[in-house]
Amino acid sequence: MSPFRNATAIVEAEAHALEAAHRRARAALATGHRSLFVRRTARIAAGIAGTAVAAAVFIAMIESTGGYTRLLLAGWSAVPIAYAIAAAVASRVRRRALDRATLRTGDPFRDRAALRLVDLPALARTLDGRRVHASYAWPLIAITLLGPGTLHTLIGLALGASTAQIDDWLCFTTIASIHVFGYALVVAWRYPRTLRVWKHVFWATVLSLFPGALLLALPSVVVQLTGVAIALVGYLPIAALIRREAASADD
Repeated sequence: MSPFRNATAIVEAEAHALEAAHRRARAALATGHRSLFVRRTARIAAGIAGTAVAAAVFIAMIESTGGYTRLLLAGWSAVPIAYAIAAAVASRVRRRALDRATLRTGDPFRDRAALRLVDLPALARTLDGRRVHASYAWPLIAITLLGPGTLHTLIGLALGASTAQIDDWLCFTTIASIHVFGYALVVAWRYPRTLRVWKHVFWATVLSLFPGALLLALPSVVVQLTGVAIALVGYLPIAALIRREAASADD
């Protein structure tokens, strides 16, 4: 065997060993829904879907089409569907990115040099670090927009109210609190960085005094109670999720 063929065989064997090591590393990395990249991408999609549902309900209110209660409750089904689809797509994107990093060209010398430079855990961490803020902010925006109406609807149904009565209530509270919703959207987008919610519940209540003060403060009471409920079921769990994922990313 010529020296060149012998050297080629040695390089090919080393490239093959590197490829096998990277294959094991790929298998050891979190896959599917365990990946931060997949979960964060899916949460963004779910949050955008929820926001779109809220926008559809608001447009229906502007056009006075009625059926807001049914549209709101039915629209919630779009959230898990968007999550599942985005998770499947993101999982495939992540897997292809990891596979592409170790793709061989057929030239053992070039493959060995390239495979020596591959750091799959670092690549996985880079993917996991994408769109971190948006993965918390978009779900919060959806919760902020859908949460109040959903909460009021469930309470109304439990008290025996008709869907027509709930539709009227949703219209009234939405229009009376439109400026509060605007403020809450800013809070929702900033929350992943600040993790402050209770002072914003207070200021949202203050904002609702107009026109709340003209209506015996009823909208203000509703805003305060609703804000507390949304903070407890939406914002505080997101804060816990932020801390938990930050800790897992550091491991």
